[in-house]
Amino acid sequence: NQFRMDASTSRLFFKLVGRNKVVGEFTVYIESDFRGTSAGFYGMRLRQAYIQLWRFKVGRTWSTFCDVIAAPPTIDFQGPSGSVLAMNTVLQYIQPMGKNWEMVMAVETPSATYTTLPHYCDAISQRVPDIPSYIQFKWDNGQSHIRLSNLLRMLSYRNLVSDKNQFTICWATQLSSVIRASQHFTLYLQGAYGRGYGDYLNDLSGYGYDLIPGEHNGTMVAPYALGLVGGVQYTIRPGLFVSAAYSQCRLYDEPSLSATAYRYAQYVVANAFYSPFPNCQIGIEYLYGNRHNYNNISGSAHRINTMIQYNF
Repeated sequence: NQFRMDASTSRLFFKLVGRNKVVGEFTVYIESDFRGTSAGFYGMRLRQAYIQLWRFKVGRTWSTFCDVIAAPPTIDFQGPSGSVLAMNTVLQYIQPMGKNWEMVMAVETPSATYTTLPHYCDAISQRVPDIPSYIQFKWDNGQSHIRLSNLLRMLSYRNLVSDKNQFTICWATQLSSVIRASQHFTLYLQGAYGRGYGDYLNDLSGYGYDLIPGEHNGTMVAPYALGLVGGVQYTIRPGLFVSAAYSQCRLYDEPSLSATAYRYAQYVVANAFYSPFPNCQIGIEYLYGNRHNYNNISGSAHRINTMIQYNF
């Protein structure tokens, strides 16, 4: 019931790689796209801006809790419903452990949205940074890996009944992997579970599901949530591949959630990508999605996406 064409996902980036006698190799990276305004997009937006030197990375980039390489390829800009996708301002420490192992820890600026109705509590500025970390094993010259990620959050809010600031401890864990099973097959896997990490989950981000009203007036609780993604890619020949994926995002029962609140959604995608000549890629994609609310009302939609992209 809708036809659209969109060029706002076009990107410009600047990357400087150098070597210093004191810190060794360093990288400076800045990336922008054109999705910076809410009405029709096409305003330039800063996506990433960071510097990496020695074992540290500082700036705005993908959260340490995300494993973006483990997300299956899609033309859809939003991506699978259960993917862990978030950008934060980070201070990250990277610790290599031999040839195949790596551990990363970080402190990151928290982003959280709350459901505060019926006005017994209020959102306030966050006092404590998010603390994500992961340990990763990689093989096949880095083309395959398995990663265990953890996230610790302490979200603050104002209890308007007691007129005091209060904190809720939140956590999440994720197991993710990319497996190059053969020359032709690649598998993508993600599974995340925890409480109070809604702004990290694709379908829940920005909709007030980090903290929701608790059983007692003035208190807030962190709801449990699950995100799952599984995909496969088959390379027919160089420059031509097909892929398919399934994803689910689920918010678990909480008495304070309204009847129209999000309960779970499913996302199915199948696509094909072809490079007719170097630096150019075209693609076509079929999407199916459905959403279910707590009142058992559901809806579904179908979409066909196409893409043409030129890199330079």
